[in-house]
Amino acid sequence: MPELCFSCFHTKSFNFMQPIVFNSYISSSIMTDKLLLTIPAELRLQIYSLVLSQPERIQKSHRTSLLSVNRQIRQEVLHLILLKSRYFGTLKSLWEWTSDGRPELLQHVKDVSVSIFKGTLSPPPDPVGVYRRNLTPEPGTGEWWEAQYVSQFGRPGSREATRWQKLQANLPQSFQHRVEAPKHPMVSTWEAFRAISEVRRLWIHLQSFIDSAAARGSKYADEQQLILEMISSCCPKVEEFTVMSRHTSLQYLKNFPRLRRFHFSGYSRSTAEETLEIMKGLTKLEELVLYRYPHNNDDDQLNDGSNPKSYVSLQAEVLAGMNPLKVFRLWHMRSDNPSQHLTVHFIKALKIHQPTLRRLQIVSDRHVSGEVLEALLDFIVTSSVVDLEVKLKAPLSYASRTLADENLQLLMPRTAKACRASFNRGIDREYGDLKMMATDAKPSSELTDYDLQIDWNR
Repeated sequence: MPELCFSCFHTKSFNFMQPIVFNSYISSSIMTDKLLLTIPAELRLQIYSLVLSQPERIQKSHRTSLLSVNRQIRQEVLHLILLKSRYFGTLKSLWEWTSDGRPELLQHVKDVSVSIFKGTLSPPPDPVGVYRRNLTPEPGTGEWWEAQYVSQFGRPGSREATRWQKLQANLPQSFQHRVEAPKHPMVSTWEAFRAISEVRRLWIHLQSFIDSAAARGSKYADEQQLILEMISSCCPKVEEFTVMSRHTSLQYLKNFPRLRRFHFSGYSRSTAEETLEIMKGLTKLEELVLYRYPHNNDDDQLNDGSNPKSYVSLQAEVLAGMNPLKVFRLWHMRSDNPSQHLTVHFIKALKIHQPTLRRLQIVSDRHVSGEVLEALLDFIVTSSVVDLEVKLKAPLSYASRTLADENLQLLMPRTAKACRASFNRGIDREYGDLKMMATDAKPSSELTDYDLQIDWNR
């Protein structure tokens, strides 16, 4: 059969115009297009999903074949492909990917992750007299966000203009509009997120941008605050939001009225009162995840010498005043500092959500006191949780009395099934490892990559 070429999305390279070569062997092994279209649409979608769930090295050829059968099958498969999570390691890759795509296809993108370890928000150098302009744009546009950035951090540094640029600067005003000014990165970022405004799951990891005006002024958090406000205004339909950044205000969450799942460190610039007001306004929020990553060094987060504890905005009083939660997950992956959210006071506040809470995860690399452990076990045994995971370092003095093998099963909630619990003394003379699992809860080691959005096959 002759080779055919079609344009399509390519999930690995993010190229909208990647040539696709028809693979006759795989296509014939599936079935002819006429027979495939006789199957009910629901079954066809299940077949496509099975094909697309294969490892990348196998899936690539299968995906190519499905997209090359005919127009109807291509549209059905393309919709499923666009629903898959997409990862971008730089802002530039996101700009290029969205600028290459057709708007009607980008509206089907629902899951996007942007992890920026290296990048810059510094625009191209501004030659004297050529690119200078007074910004009075319409609110909410890319140019408006550029103006906000410029008002906070200033314009880019000037450089000596060339002879030709100086000549252009001296041209009559009627001719100067023909000189195209460089696009500010804030405009490009706005255009990219505006293009995927229908996204439902958004994961943002912001490191400090290099060579930006904020970097020169040590205002990383202010810069990231502005970016988060812009992203939330562009993508108001987000239902799941994960953010890793410096300590910023949580005011941008007000732009997510559909938010159901929120994942952050529990630290921010918002006060406890402001955080409670924001959280209560999220009427659809049902899952809260508090995660302290191993590399989240409080000293790196602060530049003013203030106490990191002053940035704990998700306090016990806030948790107690929030709308009822169905899922609560706390991962403290630091062994050097205790968790500000794994305390007796915080666990008592969690009891407010006990009637609705169905999934609970408490994972900590830092040991807990006997008082905290007793409060947590009392909460668990009286709860209606059906999915449970607990991994803690418990004090041996308390464990010898309470965590004997014959008592562990009695500490599990009656609503949970397939319960598994163990306590191992290990090599530490003071603490042992407590593990409690129920139902089909996945171990935290499996969930870590999910929440970090790391797909090692990509």
